[in-house]
Amino acid sequence: MRNSTNTAYSIQRKDIFPDSETSLQARLGLVKELTMALMDELKSLEHTDENRSAEGLDFNAEVRRFEVDLICQALRRTGGHQTRAARLLGIKLTTLHDKIKRYNIDPQNLEVSRGN
Repeated sequence: MRNSTNTAYSIQRKDIFPDSETSLQARLGLVKELTMALMDELKSLEHTDENRSAEGLDFNAEVRRFEVDLICQALRRTGGHQTRAARLLGIKLTTLHDKIKRYNIDPQNLEVSRGN
């Protein structure tokens, strides 16, 4: 009985921490993706702080900047696939399309035209 418990534990342990090179590559890929997401977030925060101190505090401008950043990040993470980006953001595809149009976001370049 004790042997079967140890065997079950070692099987579970291998499922959690497999030794294969493929899983190592997958974990490294996840670490790289998380690192890139954190770097994007840091850049976004630095940019937001600079604008906030120079312009003062404008609620609508802050909401716009926040939504544009989120939409662009979602589009980058999904390779520009709008249906997946909408799903990632937890909004309807029509809502995403409306915001892309309203904020003049180019999903191909992920840049924002500043003219309204």
